[in-house]
Amino acid sequence: LDAARLGWSDLLLARLYVADMAHYAAVNAAFASFFEGASPCARVAVQLPLGASVSAACAVAIEVLASRQPKRYLQVFSLSEWAPRMIGPYCQLTVGAGLGHVAGSLGLVPATMVLADGGAAAQARLSLANCAAVLDGLKLQSANAVRLILYYTRACDAEQVFAEARAWLMLVTGRALPPSAPSAERPRLLLVQVGALPMGALVEAQLEVSSAPETLCLPRRWQSRNASGCVLECEVSTGARFEASAGGECVFGALCGTLGFEGEGEIGLSSVVECTRDALEKLEARLRHLEPLPARLEG
Repeated sequence: LDAARLGWSDLLLARLYVADMAHYAAVNAAFASFFEGASPCARVAVQLPLGASVSAACAVAIEVLASRQPKRYLQVFSLSEWAPRMIGPYCQLTVGAGLGHVAGSLGLVPATMVLADGGAAAQARLSLANCAAVLDGLKLQSANAVRLILYYTRACDAEQVFAEARAWLMLVTGRALPPSAPSAERPRLLLVQVGALPMGALVEAQLEVSSAPETLCLPRRWQSRNASGCVLECEVSTGARFEASAGGECVFGALCGTLGFEGEGEIGLSSVVECTRDALEKLEARLRHLEPLPARLEG
């Protein structure tokens, strides 16, 4: 860090690898001593066989991600209903250099700090829900997922942990992302088997999201229901194309006119983000006068 002219406050994420999770408390104390007077970073802690991969005498290894750009961070100190509190000297979320880094999340029930019943699948499901709750604290979205790593301890759990992670990514991004999809449109998903996790957990999730959604190709969706019960839905991505599935050319013309361009065409996501809410309100007003009312608009 000194060689790069960076300090502890510049850290966004630390991955802490220990040879024996029984030393977790001692490692936490040493880790905390370096952050006295510095802003915390997000952190992941897992047990790995460092003696085999590094050296017989190695008990701890660490890798960090740092940035000179300003960062924001979120810490949950006390018990709550919405997200687990910290179990070490770190913060649950850092945002900087265009990315949000969620600290390693266990399948803990926030109000009790007890691991979820139901094995690895239940813990994976809750750890991902906890990631989403933490992101919401700084107004970030799981839909902007860039990378998801699931650490698990038992080989027999790999298949169900993968299934939970894939289903969750499909849910939060709004569509299925098969392996054949272009890599720019798919969040990276990685599963890593480790020796042990804090608190004897079976699963730990670590999520990274974009904090600048206009740089992503993943879809964004807004939905509104007007007084007549008509559901308006708008889904956009970079260079999104708009068309109406019901209501004919009149409806499509209303949408194009509201967004400020004529006929079938493309519009950048950053422009859509700024005007979509206003556009839906104007379009809703126009749709009230159309017969028959279209059941759905989709992009």
